Amino acid sequence: MHLKLIYFCVFLGFGRSNELERFEERDEQMRSKYIDPIENFPDKIDQLLDALNRVGFFYYSYVIFNFYV
Repeated sequence: MHLKLIYFCVFLGFGRSNELERFEERDEQMRSKYIDPIENFPDKIDQLLDALNRVGFFYYSYVIFNFYV
């Protein structure tokens, strides 16, 4: 709520935000963009296991193909 009031006052030209208010604005923007790495961990593990599975599949396909040819 406080941030919206600051934006409204600056928009109307009643004053410029001081350094603390600018810091709060940047802090709010950074917090909204922050992604918790733990939330993405299961997806990253799935991607890793899929990649390892593909490597293993291609390797064993190559070995079996060369063995029989």
